[in-house]
Amino acid sequence: MDSNTASDTQVVLIHSYLVVMATCILAYDHIITIAEEITFVWRRPKRASSILFFLNRYLGLFGNAAAVAVSLAPLSPKVCISNSVFHVQQDIKR
Repeated sequence: MDSNTASDTQVVLIHSYLVVMATCILAYDHIITIAEEITFVWRRPKRASSILFFLNRYLGLFGNAAAVAVSLAPLSPKVCISNSVFHVQQDIKR
């Protein structure tokens, strides 16, 4: 494995760890604020602001959970090679 491939692998691994960390922090925030959310949002009459709150709060959580699932999924060599080719093409365009 050459140093460029090792460096790319390390960057991908660090990115995966950062995605997991961000999702953990977001989930922790959801857990510690659920009581306030129920009191101040869901026990009141439903309005457009409640819907916007729901979308803002939970789409981010589910989006990050999906990012964790994708970043930690085992990839076949074929997918890794096609991903590397994509990144090389993007670097060439710059």
